Amino acid sequence: MIEEMLPTYQITSEMNRLPKKAWLLRILKPSWVWMIATALFYFVRPDFYSLKIPWWILSFLLFTLIMMSRLLSSYQTRYKLNKTCVQFKTGGFNTRFFLSKRKKISELQLTRHIVQQKLGLTSIVISNRAKPVMHTRVNHLPIEWCKAFDRWYMLKE
Repeated sequence: MIEEMLPTYQITSEMNRLPKKAWLLRILKPSWVWMIATALFYFVRPDFYSLKIPWWILSFLLFTLIMMSRLLSSYQTRYKLNKTCVQFKTGGFNTRFFLSKRKKISELQLTRHIVQQKLGLTSIVISNRAKPVMHTRVNHLPIEWCKAFDRWYMLKE
């Protein structure tokens, strides 16, 4: 459907997946939402529709939901670089598709924290010309691909 709407864009259905190291990094990241919610469940003890549900069951359900979202996000995140376009597919329970030509990208930023450096990964932020400016962030991409993407972006005319 996107190809029919945007015939000048080259869209590839075969996209690269994140490496297994990225999956591990996403799973091991602490969830502040879960920790704060667990503390609230413990002290407030919510009563849903007069059901007496122990606080730890609510905490476990929230933890399971967060982990499922992270696993789906790692599984569904894809990336591809063509001659004229870059495309990303991201999301957990829903997916977002980002497609842009080189000339529409106004800024490219590569960032790495110490764990990403050890695992050979990096995060990328793309600023796209639009009103308002659109910023797209994709975490835990392989550094080799990001360097190739940076060289591709520098060929900008």
